[in-house]
Amino acid sequence: TAITTDNNRTEVRCADGSVYEAMDVICTLPFSVLKAITIDPPLTGTQAQAVKSVPYQAMTQVYLAHKSEFWKEDGYAASMYTDGVAGMVIAARNGEDPDEVTSFTTWAMGPNGHRLDALPDADAGRYVINEIEALRPAAKGQLEFIELKSWGTDPYALGGWAYFRPGQVNELAAGMSAAHGRIRFCGEHLGFKSRGMEAAMESAERVAREIIAR
Repeated sequence: TAITTDNNRTEVRCADGSVYEAMDVICTLPFSVLKAITIDPPLTGTQAQAVKSVPYQAMTQVYLAHKSEFWKEDGYAASMYTDGVAGMVIAARNGEDPDEVTSFTTWAMGPNGHRLDALPDADAGRYVINEIEALRPAAKGQLEFIELKSWGTDPYALGGWAYFRPGQVNELAAGMSAAHGRIRFCGEHLGFKSRGMEAAMESAERVAREIIAR
């Protein structure tokens, strides 16, 4: 719930009342979550503005099992991209055989993600399956709902990833990752060469080098 820093130490206070002290804090919280955390002394300037205003992409994933290799019936690739609530329909290959499709994950983003978030999980899964079946008749009756993950409603994420509105790159990007006292920031939102997990690792390496070099 709070992070305090001065020239010599840092303190982190958690919702359960526990308190942790250290020389440094490496904060990987997305800005969507960080803006609800009290920081003392407060962030200032473009960094404070970035935490308050950089938006996060709504993203809801639906995980599906398949009963048959229906894509071989219609002759199309197992994965497909749609502009509806199914979003990206991605065939996962997580088994020992790299060619074997082991499951499917759909990615609904933005307004489509919000539509799914408004439904009970099972209903959202059925909604997605119905859309896939309408677009791809060979899939009819061949998909089963396993689970749903809404990154937009996860209290520790509140979105899939950060993105910039027009003008925010020039206005905010340079100051977003600056150290604040003994608090250092990293995460997918603070990479400059890549996005996603690669950006998270890039920014983590930067913070590690900064602390080692101090």
